[in-house]
Amino acid sequence: MSSPYEDFDLYTYFVELVKQIPEGKVASYLEIAKALGDPVAAVSCAYMQSELREAQNVPLHRVVRASGELGGYKTIEEVRGDTARLRDEGLTVRSGKVKFVDSHRFTDFETEYPLEKMKGEQEKLSERVSMDDDFDEDLIGAVDVSYDGRKGYAAFSYAEDDEYISRNRSMDANFPYIPGFLFYREYRFIKQLARNFGGTLLIDGNGLIHPRFFGLASATGVFLNKATIGVAKSLLLGRVKHNWVLYRDRKIGYVLNRNTIISPGHRISVDSSVDFMIGKYNHVYPEILKIAHNSTVKLRREQTKILEAS
Repeated sequence: MSSPYEDFDLYTYFVELVKQIPEGKVASYLEIAKALGDPVAAVSCAYMQSELREAQNVPLHRVVRASGELGGYKTIEEVRGDTARLRDEGLTVRSGKVKFVDSHRFTDFETEYPLEKMKGEQEKLSERVSMDDDFDEDLIGAVDVSYDGRKGYAAFSYAEDDEYISRNRSMDANFPYIPGFLFYREYRFIKQLARNFGGTLLIDGNGLIHPRFFGLASATGVFLNKATIGVAKSLLLGRVKHNWVLYRDRKIGYVLNRNTIISPGHRISVDSSVDFMIGKYNHVYPEILKIAHNSTVKLRREQTKILEAS
């Protein structure tokens, strides 16, 4: 089973939207996020603008804040350069802000709203998430992905004969972090490393703790048909009552400690995921996830040294 969006390149789609902004016009991060399909992506649009600043023939200077201020993630030199370009195109820019921005605002994007389609996929497939217990209590694996700009570093760790074994993979990241869309950023890494693993998979991310009850751990479990548990460091949504995470009056997760929030992904119930994690790791962050994370950091440092030496 696969998703038509698991390898979707949102950076390229962002670029194609930016290219639609005509000379003499500007568009805000929010308007581009709406054209992508979800206003929640506005901050990520600013991030993509920053990451793509070396791109050729892309009018990134026409992307500004809603107030008309030139975008964030910019150096003083970049602000001066964008100011000059916008003035050459007939706009008035003073103190880093486009004047009369409403009369220059562009919103008429041609788009297929990809994020909206991804949300639809999540809502539909969330019905396939199983809360029936069908998991291995002894064979445990963990996946973590870390990033350095557009580069992603992933590690899959598991225990065998009382020792931890890790497999690593690095790839270009083609999707920025957007709350609620982590699956489309990280699944391609997880699939490469853990698709043949037969045990229970701990994933650095959420399961049911998700606006559509289909976080990274749940989606990975459904697509790979594996028992999964989400282990997050911060609360994406919901309220906490007696350590239980509640959302829309539904029990969807549990706070083990201030930095460890768990939620069932697939093929395990809420109660069983809590009992399993407490029984296996007490109330601390799982050691196997720490090992996976440390492996990503080591890989990133090694590859950075190679690039610096070349």
